[in-house]
Amino acid sequence: MASRNYIILRALVLMLFAPLATSAQDKTPLFKDQTPLPVKFTLSIKEIKGLESDTLYIKVPFAYQTSTGNWDSLSCEMRARGKFRRKNCYFPPLRVHFKKKELENTTFENNRSLKLVMPCKTPADFNAYIIKEFICYKLYETISPYTFNTRLADITFTEITKEKSKAYKI
Repeated sequence: MASRNYIILRALVLMLFAPLATSAQDKTPLFKDQTPLPVKFTLSIKEIKGLESDTLYIKVPFAYQTSTGNWDSLSCEMRARGKFRRKNCYFPPLRVHFKKKELENTTFENNRSLKLVMPCKTPADFNAYIIKEFICYKLYETISPYTFNTRLADITFTEITKEKSKAYKI
């Protein structure tokens, strides 16, 4: 009998805390606006895929377009994340890490670390998969209070190689 009361008490506590957890989650300026954010950065795919440790980052020049249409730059560090896509895809998903002091009064304020999902391969067909994944996240938001903040980005990415650089519009 005592264990049954304990289970009921735990269920009540969980029900009381769940609404508090969801109401406290406010979206930051980055995720309030849902228009695709124009972003530019330059890096070496070979170099970033070669980093084995999850603690090593590469400094990357990063620029984004503000709401006024001007371009602003931030210093950031990136690393590849995930094991499957790192081995099987041309573009790995990226972890983007910003310095907290630089983020004050910017679109990225209170978003020090972000995950950037890239298409797996270079053909335009693979961009459609990113859109489908984004739609799945947005649909999930309608049925669950526990979701990831998501926003599309128009990425202009320049890959640096030894011979030349190549630009991609993702």
